[in-house]
Amino acid sequence: MGEWINKNKKIVLTIFLMLIIIISGTVAWLTWKSKESSLVLTVGEVNGPSISLYPYQLNGTLSPVLNYESVNYVQVEATNNKSKEVKAKLFYNVKSIDNALISGDVKYTVTSSDSKNGTYTEYATGDLSSASAGGTQDVANISIPANSNKFYRVYLWIDGNSSNSANMQNKTLSLELRSEFVDAIYSETILNGAIPELDDGMIPVTISDTGVVTTISKSNSNWYNYDKKKWANVVLTTSSSRIKYLNTTGVSVSETDVLAYLV
Repeated sequence: MGEWINKNKKIVLTIFLMLIIIISGTVAWLTWKSKESSLVLTVGEVNGPSISLYPYQLNGTLSPVLNYESVNYVQVEATNNKSKEVKAKLFYNVKSIDNALISGDVKYTVTSSDSKNGTYTEYATGDLSSASAGGTQDVANISIPANSNKFYRVYLWIDGNSSNSANMQNKTLSLELRSEFVDAIYSETILNGAIPELDDGMIPVTISDTGVVTTISKSNSNWYNYDKKKWANVVLTTSSSRIKYLNTTGVSVSETDVLAYLV
């Protein structure tokens, strides 16, 4: 009988905690400022290993949750068509972040799977206690076996089990989840001193914090800066619209004209 009462106390306490969360408005959400379809970012070679992240831009507000599976995630798809393993890393490019969110209670969790719709298991976790606006935050190192695909989901969440979590509700941040291969031998000095070579149809662009895509000359020094992890972005557009954007600067690219975003 005593054991039954204790169990019921636990059940009542759990329900009470859930009601507190709901009443105080801490049901999680993370709002995107652009449609997911316009935020697919692919990093890598055209015919080589590549990593696609979507949606990679996170602009909005967070609220506390009890576990990371309650929030939206960024889907990451890594493809390796080489005969040897390749390595890469995932990291946040921190555009802006409220001071209240620079905390060990603001966490990221990475899960992995061998198939997109398969079972995902926890792969890596960390927090934003050392994040700063204009900086980067490492998220995870990943290895992609030869001739295979790997899938990841990256969650960003506020731990609602913390007593400080209520202070973070409705605070804002702007992040980009980025990726780069780490076993390629490149010199940032050499990269910054040379203009990237573009294939036919590749249009150099800049992408604002709100997702606005604008053409830019490939020789413009504001296009990219690898030392500051500002990557050279290009888009592929429909054949009918391509003439509007090729060899232009300052022209806004319509979302409906974009076929793919590349780095």
